[in-house]
Amino acid sequence: MGWVMKISVDPKILRQLLSYDHETGKLTWLHRSQDLFKSPTQAIYWNPKWAGAEAFTSFDRYGYRQGTVLGNVMRGHRVCWAIYYGKWPKVIDHVNGVRDDNRIENLRSVTQKINCRNSRLSSDNTSGVSGISWCKSRNRWEAYINGPNGRIALGRFPKLTDAKLAREAAAAMHGYHENHGDSL
Repeated sequence: MGWVMKISVDPKILRQLLSYDHETGKLTWLHRSQDLFKSPTQAIYWNPKWAGAEAFTSFDRYGYRQGTVLGNVMRGHRVCWAIYYGKWPKVIDHVNGVRDDNRIENLRSVTQKINCRNSRLSSDNTSGVSGISWCKSRNRWEAYINGPNGRIALGRFPKLTDAKLAREAAAAMHGYHENHGDSL
C-alpha cells in the first residue's frame, strides 16, 4: 500500500510527544510541557488524561493502527519508524504481514514494488495460490507473475501442483518475499 502522509511532523517533535517501545511496537503518549499547547489550560487537562496512555489504538479500514498528532492523522507503523530512525520512510512493509505488529524487527523501509512482493493472498483468489487461476476455456491452471517489465505468463498446467511449482520457482527468481501469497 503506497499510503503517503500529506503533512509530516518532524521526528524530533514526535520524540517529544511519544515514546516507542521497539520490542512491543507500542506507542505511548508522553507528558507535554505547556509550551506545546496553545494555552496553559490545555496542558492542565491533557496531561492527566493522556500522558502515559497507549497511543494509536484505533485502526483504519485496512487494519493499520492510526492516530492523530498535532492535528495530522498518521499511521502507527510510519510514526514508529520515524521515531526509531529519525526520518520518515517512503513505504513500510510489515514483514510478517500483520498490519498492527509495529515492532521494529517487523518493519522494513522498501519500495512500493518490493512491498507488493510481500503481499498476502488476495481475498478473491479462487485457486488458493497467488499468481494462479483456472482457465475454463482451456481446462488448465494458468500461472503468472509480475516481473520487472510487467506480467509474465509461466504456462498452463493440467495439475494445480505443477502450476504452483512453476509459480514458486518464478517467485524465487524475481525476489518475492517468502511470505508472499500466504494467507493469515
